[in-house]
Amino acid sequence: MAVLKKHGAELLRVRREKSMDDDPDIAGRVYERAYMSDGTVLEKTTTQWHGRSPTRGGWKIRGKVKAGKSPADIAAYYKGKGWVVELMTHLSPSRPIMQDALAQQRERFNAGESDQTQFAL
Repeated sequence: MAVLKKHGAELLRVRREKSMDDDPDIAGRVYERAYMSDGTVLEKTTTQWHGRSPTRGGWKIRGKVKAGKSPADIAAYYKGKGWVVELMTHLSPSRPIMQDALAQQRERFNAGESDQTQFAL
C-alpha cells in the first residue's frame, strides 16, 4: 500500500460515488484518486455496506501523470465525466509538477489566451 505523504504534496483529488443496485449487501462504492506533486496517481476504493461500517482499502499506485498535463487539464477531464473535483490551490509554485504548468499558464496569459484565475496559488 502507498502512503500519500511519501509522494509529496497532493495537487488534486477526484471522487466518484456509485450505487450498487444489483448487490443486496453492498450499498455503494466510493472511488478516489489523488494526483501528487511527484507525478504519481494514487487510488482508493471504499465499499459501503448495508448495516455495517464501510470497508476502506488503502491507497494504491495507479500510475504516473503524462508529461505536459497540468492539474487544471486533469480537473477539467474529470469534471466532464461527472466526478467531484477538488483542486488544491494552497501549494507553492516550486513543486516540480507545478513549474511546467505555471509556465504554460503564464505564456497563455501573456498571449491573451487565458485568464489569470485558473491557477490562483
